[in-house]
Amino acid sequence: MENKERAIASNYADIREKNESSNFYKKHWAQALIKHIPKGNLHLLDYGCGTGILHELLPKSISYLGIDISDDMLAIAQGRKINVKKMDGESLTLNNEFDVVISWGALHHLHNPQKGIEQIKKALKKNGFLIISEP
Repeated sequence: MENKERAIASNYADIREKNESSNFYKKHWAQALIKHIPKGNLHLLDYGCGTGILHELLPKSISYLGIDISDDMLAIAQGRKINVKKMDGESLTLNNEFDVVISWGALHHLHNPQKGIEQIKKALKKNGFLIISEP
């Protein structure tokens, strides 16, 4: 399975990020999403960040951390100089750290999505802002 995952990651930028229809969706979805994020200097967690494509669309005032389980996807994000870490979404080591958590199409990949939501709740600061988008 590792070779299959590596192939998906290595082709992701060509397939997903360079596809006109995909970019149209990404841009419009992100614009609709970002307008709901509170203003200010916020600490944001991108839960299941993949290659970090959300990072480029966020205001510069936001402190960003992306997490993902895929070494290959994270390598692409790191090549773009994006702040990312390898973490399992069902067992985060983050506690009360983030003003905003965004999960864009990640939860359905987990073995136990409910556990993932519990981990997100743990990572959010009190009165934090959560955005989840699933297919």
